[in-house]
Amino acid sequence: MATRKSQRTKTQLAPAATVNYIPNDPLALSDAPVRVIEPHLAQTGEVARFTFIAGAPRAGRYQPGTAEFLFWQTREAALGALDTLAWCDKPIAHWAEQVGGALELLPDAGHQLNAYYNRRSVSFFSAAGDNGTTFSGASADVVAHEVGHAILDSLRPDLWNSAFPEHGAFHESFGDCVALLSALRDHGIRADLLRANGSVDNPNFVEATAEDLCDAVRRTFGPDHPAAKPRHALNKFVWKLPTLLPTVGGPDVLTGEVHSFARVFTGCFYDTVRNIFSAQRSKTSGTLGDAARTAGHLLVGGVQRATGRPRFFEEVGTAMLLVDAKLNNGENSNAITNAFRAHGITLVVPASSKRNPLAPGDDEAEILVHSLVSLDGLSPDLDGVFAQSAEYVSDRGIAPEAVTTDEVRFFVETLLDNGSLAGESVPTSRMIAGEPDSSRVPSELVYSATHAIQVVDNVQLLRRIGFV
Repeated sequence: MATRKSQRTKTQLAPAATVNYIPNDPLALSDAPVRVIEPHLAQTGEVARFTFIAGAPRAGRYQPGTAEFLFWQTREAALGALDTLAWCDKPIAHWAEQVGGALELLPDAGHQLNAYYNRRSVSFFSAAGDNGTTFSGASADVVAHEVGHAILDSLRPDLWNSAFPEHGAFHESFGDCVALLSALRDHGIRADLLRANGSVDNPNFVEATAEDLCDAVRRTFGPDHPAAKPRHALNKFVWKLPTLLPTVGGPDVLTGEVHSFARVFTGCFYDTVRNIFSAQRSKTSGTLGDAARTAGHLLVGGVQRATGRPRFFEEVGTAMLLVDAKLNNGENSNAITNAFRAHGITLVVPASSKRNPLAPGDDEAEILVHSLVSLDGLSPDLDGVFAQSAEYVSDRGIAPEAVTTDEVRFFVETLLDNGSLAGESVPTSRMIAGEPDSSRVPSELVYSATHAIQVVDNVQLLRRIGFV
């Protein structure tokens, strides 16, 4: 730490080398006001890195609402999300294999109430309204969430093209968990939270994400839009089989759409943090940070060790228990199991090691099985199109095909009902790191669609092009 500070002093610590920064969300300024910070040094070494716009403004205390402020806000929030992963576990050396190099960070990529990760860039947008212009990149919540997609894609690239509802929902939840952890990594935010709320058990500005962006969605599209309210980590949503849920609904309804269903796992994770914290003798900013860091470490370990079965929330939770058993002698097992149980997920650690993700080389091997699921009958545009199904199964048996097929087809129904499908076929040869060729897909869909039809070996496949 001393070396890093000394290096900063020599290279950057001039009076102008500080920037204004919103540490949480523009609508949480009363709880977490604008602060002056030293910007991160340029990335060096073997780390996943970002590239930034040419002609970036010099560091300075720019006012929110200006392009200069937005650049430094998104830059610092994005690099802060990487710091959060290193705080919980260790830095990632590279992005998903398909990226091949750096991710482009775009503070204002156009006019939308949205943000986007597509394996080429992490993009943020702006939209003018009666109350002024909303910048999605001005929210540290939103930036951390999108970078969270990129982090998970690096840890588990196999989830990218999965058509299981829980895989897509977990991606969204992981983004919210990274936003939550990024806030709880900050001593000032923890102190402000405890001072204002006295507890993490009440609704607060940390467990709510993207308040400003959601408020703009509400004002623009009405209160019934699914994103018209912030997603809350403190919630009482209970897991149900996704195929038994509606495909679309308002912000207070649990649906099978990935952003909505994600709230189940996010609730499990936040409750894990709360439970670990409640077990501490003293309830201070420091012990809250310790609880968040412990839960974050277990989450990352669980993500890396979980199998790819359709019940992915349960798989990650079980793997978190196993990681805790190995690293902490099971000290947090009650905190984890109680958190998941509160959201309808019962975690049972296998009595034997046959499904223990920490015990490779078992006599019961895990095999990654790929199959194609026909999408005929869901929409005229999808007749003759297939979705790829992939899951880890025991070499002694494969999950019933009907269950797999039903869930894949349900997932595609949620895409149709929520306007997440690009309307035209996008040949693989025209794809650039996962982004559809804008000459073939209407410009207003390029950053709102998450899936498009690609032709691979003369087969029409529905594949992911990004997360919005």
